Amino acid sequence: MALITKTATATTLGPGITLVDLYHTGIAAPNLLVTGITAAQLLAGYQFVDEDFHTTYYLLAQDGCSGSTAVYVQVPTPTPTVPTPTVPTPTPTSPVVCRNYYLYAGGSGDRTTFTFTCCNGSNQSIQIEDYASFEICAQVGTVSKVFGNGNWTVGGPCNTPCGDFA
Repeated sequence: MALITKTATATTLGPGITLVDLYHTGIAAPNLLVTGITAAQLLAGYQFVDEDFHTTYYLLAQDGCSGSTAVYVQVPTPTPTVPTPTVPTPTPTSPVVCRNYYLYAGGSGDRTTFTFTCCNGSNQSIQIEDYASFEICAQVGTVSKVFGNGNWTVGGPCNTPCGDFA
């Protein structure tokens, strides 16, 4: 059994009624929930906390009545709102394609610098001098020459983190 907030609202009250008591199930001392609710509070919608299984409530006027009249008040039980979980939609990603690249300098006295992204995602740069060459395994489309006269050739597929460069 859970405690929930409920609202009792009166649309009209008899003349002279200024205070009422609120009971659940029936007018008996063990069922008294709140005493001294003002007419203004009841007309505006009086919120109270009670067990979720109570659905019938009674108001007993403390003043303004000559005689006794039982008034049955039905307080709607709020429907619990259950949040709908949001399941993230995975964003499709293109698979990383890697190839061997053979980098080489442009000849005697040449110094060529290359930048590239390795298959493991790390960004690297390398400088090659004279007639030297170097083999790397890099993501397709990420190799570029920063300066110098050297160039590269593309080889077959590879799957090492960064080839000999690592």
